[in-house]
Amino acid sequence: MIKIERATVEDVQFIHGLLEDCDLSTLEVLEPGTIYLVARQDEKLMGVCGLEFDGEFSLLRSVAVDNAARGRGIARALIDGALQELRRRRIRAIYLFSKDTGAYFESLGWSEVPVSEAANALRQAPQVKRYDRTGWYSNERAFRRYLASDI
Repeated sequence: MIKIERATVEDVQFIHGLLEDCDLSTLEVLEPGTIYLVARQDEKLMGVCGLEFDGEFSLLRSVAVDNAARGRGIARALIDGALQELRRRRIRAIYLFSKDTGAYFESLGWSEVPVSEAANALRQAPQVKRYDRTGWYSNERAFRRYLASDI
């Protein structure tokens, strides 16, 4: 059985390794203003996703699953776990940035929105603050899912 739980400092090495394997950033992992969730099966770490916060909005980032564990619903379980956490916190909407996973998230009820909408909603999120400094927006797409009706 797959268990979704909050990542701890002991999980950082696994998280960094998995994100690097998936060509995702390891910056801001478990920094203040973030929560990371991990997927475990029989104590083996299999996947990760991160959440960053700015008021009533959140950013989903770094959804990654170990190559050997793909195709078993782990990404979906991580996303569902993240949505549960956000409902508990009464977050109004969640955003994500992606270059190539938009169709997957649209199949889960997310809608594409202008990148500027997501960036403006998440000005205090660590990833957005870093990307504001580095000018990354030109090659990203943004997606949003409202949660208020789910609460």
